[in-house]
Amino acid sequence: MGLPSGKVLVWDLPIRLFHWGFAGSFSLSLVLGTFYHPEGIIFKYHMISGIMAVVFLGMRLALGFVGSRHNRWLHYFVSPVGLLRYLAATLRGRPSGKEVHNPATVCVAWLMYLSLVGLIWTGFNPDLGEVWHKRFSNAFTVLVIAHLSGLLLHTVRHRDGIALAMISGNKIGHPDDALTHSNRFVGWLLLLSSVIIATLLMVYFDADSSRLEIPGLPSLDFPEIQKG
Repeated sequence: MGLPSGKVLVWDLPIRLFHWGFAGSFSLSLVLGTFYHPEGIIFKYHMISGIMAVVFLGMRLALGFVGSRHNRWLHYFVSPVGLLRYLAATLRGRPSGKEVHNPATVCVAWLMYLSLVGLIWTGFNPDLGEVWHKRFSNAFTVLVIAHLSGLLLHTVRHRDGIALAMISGNKIGHPDDALTHSNRFVGWLLLLSSVIIATLLMVYFDADSSRLEIPGLPSLDFPEIQKG
């Protein structure tokens, strides 16, 4: 494998769209769920944005099987020993910072995905919603803070604006890690699909009755959520 020589394309358009769609939908759900009263109309739309986060997660699951090589699930498994070694090397200042994936990032990503599953599960279970929904929300928020802190540490230590990689798709790395194309067709297809799904959710959600009735699909009743 060649030595790091500059920025290469490692994130194609589909994974970048997933990243910002997932982050945006969760952030909107968090804001609506935190700052609005549960009995208000606006609060109920935090459920819709939460469903959109699940939609984006579904897209990510698909990309793990059919996406570009850096997005495949093969690269998203790390052993506890590998994680401990990486963290120990980080404390000693040894990691090169040129990995496409590092063990800490992989673990945080998995914990975020599992936390979202917990959020949806508790959100639709009135017996658990009051306490556990808030706990999963707090856990997800802590993971986001850990993710952003890691980006800041990487930027300061390696003088690499890695946060921009999810905008441009490029980061400092080995030439052998470079993707040959950005998969724009798949990316625009995912964007169009997410816009259509979001539109259907908004149009067919009755906030007064907390019911989602999309033609051709089973109706979905949203339970009343109280803030724990």
